[in-house]
Amino acid sequence: MSVVVPLSTMGGVVLPVLVGVTLLSEKPSPSAWVGIVLAVPAIALVCAAGGSGTRVGRAAVVAALVSSVGFALQYVALAQAGSSAGLWPVAAGRVASMLTMVVSIPVAKWMSQLRSAPETAPVSAPESQPTRRSPLKLPPRLALAAAGNGILAAAGLTLYLAATAQTSMSVAVVLSSLYPVVPVLLGVVVLRERLTRRQVAGLATAAVTVVLVTAG
Repeated sequence: MSVVVPLSTMGGVVLPVLVGVTLLSEKPSPSAWVGIVLAVPAIALVCAAGGSGTRVGRAAVVAALVSSVGFALQYVALAQAGSSAGLWPVAAGRVASMLTMVVSIPVAKWMSQLRSAPETAPVSAPESQPTRRSPLKLPPRLALAAAGNGILAAAGLTLYLAATAQTSMSVAVVLSSLYPVVPVLLGVVVLRERLTRRQVAGLATAAVTVVLVTAG
């Protein structure tokens, strides 16, 4: 999380801002520009896990960067929807996500079976039975949690869509991308977790970002 989230957020913030400034003629104020610049390090600090020393593979970095492009495209596309479109842009995006998952789950299962399959057949134990992998199943409790997460995600996109009707896309994207602050604060309040110095600095930077962006 301490690496993947900042990387995915970087593209999700930087690319829409570049599109807004270069293609949509948006002109953030000087204070808003400072807030935009501070947004990415603020998120990186908030997501810092305290120096666990875990190495991040190249595949994870590539996946994070690709996902950042997806976030950016979603933000830019939603911002172009007119007020007459209502909630249809969000609904269309949710339907597309469901269709993508319907295709992705069998593919992920097939790839998992390929990775777990032995390279060569065993010679010393011909009577051994092949291991059968259970189908992908989601317990009811996790299914309800996933459904709740989907509802909250749709609500977040709806609020972002409403924000783009009131302010520029650049400002709406930066404020929306500060979402990692919420689970960190919930962890402190609900789970009594202790913040690291980096996270405290990230929360302070995020607060400054909100003030600068909204003041512009």
